[in-house]
Amino acid sequence: MDLHYHLSTNKVFSGTSGKIQNDLITSIAEVMGEEIRREVNKAPFVSVMVDETTDASNAAQLALVLRYVTDTGVEERFVRFEDVTSGKRADDIAGLIIRFLVENECLGKVVAQGFDGAAVVSSGLNGVQAKVKERPPLALFIHCYAHRLNLVLTQGASKLKECKIFFAHLSGLAAFFSRSAHATTGQNLPAGVSLVWHRHGGSTHPEWSIQSLRREML
Repeated sequence: MDLHYHLSTNKVFSGTSGKIQNDLITSIAEVMGEEIRREVNKAPFVSVMVDETTDASNAAQLALVLRYVTDTGVEERFVRFEDVTSGKRADDIAGLIIRFLVENECLGKVVAQGFDGAAVVSSGLNGVQAKVKERPPLALFIHCYAHRLNLVLTQGASKLKECKIFFAHLSGLAAFFSRSAHATTGQNLPAGVSLVWHRHGGSTHPEWSIQSLRREML
């Protein structure tokens, strides 16, 4: 009777249903989480890596990663994101990391913690690394080498005019399309509307301004 009702009202559940997709993602995450915990339990020591990023909705997300040694080599496992929009203080982040390590049953195995160079995490007095180290005392702080490399490349590129122009335009493209009608409303542009490129009004060199992109009626 229930199946007949769903068929008669065109409410057939399928694999494209948002609810079913979320259930599948949740199930996969649970299985992967159990496998990660199993590997961590066998590992002799563990390090934790943390970084913060902002998503499209302007929410601050903390990425939590575990790095450890297995029989097949060194593994880096992203475990999950945590929303830290409402709590970015050192105490809040350190408490979150401690709870994360306890949940994965590896607090006593932590020998290293990797962050970027921001004062809130790297300070040896009141930073996150100092507060985390109060629990696992062997958790040595290491400034993320990928972040160091990024700083070197960013600072180096900022001294070259061609690189500055290229990355400014690249960032502008991402910002423009993230605010496009399709991205914000999920709909295509209406018929008769196109995107037209315009130069800066007072520009004397052949650069195209990303900010001057606008829609015009054909």
